[in-house]
Order: sequence, then C-alpha cells, then structure tokens
Amino acid sequence: MPEFHLIPECFADTEMVRIIFKDLESCNLNHASGISEVSKALQKKDLPNYLNIGFVDKDRKNVPFYLDEFEIVEQVANVAFKKHPTSNDYLFIVDPAIERFLLQELAEINKPPSDYQLPDDFKNFKKTLKKTHIQNHLGYKHMVSDLLEAETTGITFMRKMIRGLLE
Repeated sequence: MPEFHLIPECFADTEMVRIIFKDLESCNLNHASGISEVSKALQKKDLPNYLNIGFVDKDRKNVPFYLDEFEIVEQVANVAFKKHPTSNDYLFIVDPAIERFLLQELAEINKPPSDYQLPDDFKNFKKTLKKTHIQNHLGYKHMVSDLLEAETTGITFMRKMIRGLLE
C-alpha cells in the first residue's frame, strides 16, 4: 500500500479529515494554510511511492495554476474529486465552502449546529469554523463523528474515493 498524504487547507477541514480518515493506515495529515499552500504541498515530490490528496474549498479567484490542471474523476452533490493528469496528486474540492458543505451534511441528518454547541446562523457558524481553536472544539468533533456515522453523502463520497485509491 502506498503512503499517502492528506493536505487540507484550513483548521476546520483538517479536523474533519482527521476524524473521517482516522481508521486508515499509512496516512499522514499535513495541514496547509490556504489554497496556495495546498498547491505547493501537492507539488512536492519527496517520496517515490506516495499519493498526495488535497482538500480545498472552491475559490472563485486566486486559484493556483497547478490546481487548474486537475481533471474531474467523479462528483457527488457539492464535492468533486479530481486527479492531476501527470502525477499521483488528487484533490477534493468542496463547493462552495466547508461551512455550507457541513450545513448540507447536517441537513441530511436533520440536526442544527446548535446541537453541537455551534451557532445556527450562517455568519457566526462560518466565523466559528474559521478560528484556529475549532480543531479542539468538542462539539465540532462530535458533529463530524455523527456525520461520519450517519454516512452522509459528501463524507461517504470522500471515504469511497480514498478507499478506491488504496485498493
């Protein structure tokens, strides 16, 4: 099995990825601050036998050229899975962003963010998820665990695509 690196772009993404892929072996989690840092990390070629998998929000501007080269493999709802045509680099793109993605996943299980000590109104929910301490927020961790357990559409898709790479 190849070694693989999961490279999320923000703290909320990083904690979500940590939880939904905690059971996978040979996994390295490498937080990158922003889409340009994810792009740089994907382009590093330090190891001969590895896969890099980035996680980013769909940015409307300032998309690094390297990320524009990725081609869509499959898409479900608001998550696209892409592959670079000349490397072992893959990319999940959440559209429009992690906050809306999580709210849509919560809607599937009919739960509001307040069930997890998070604000129900979008503006404050987004503001809370942008903070560094979200990675230590017990309610946030519980929410992502519940979404994983409920096998919501986006999270199940991400797991399916990565499992496919490992087989």
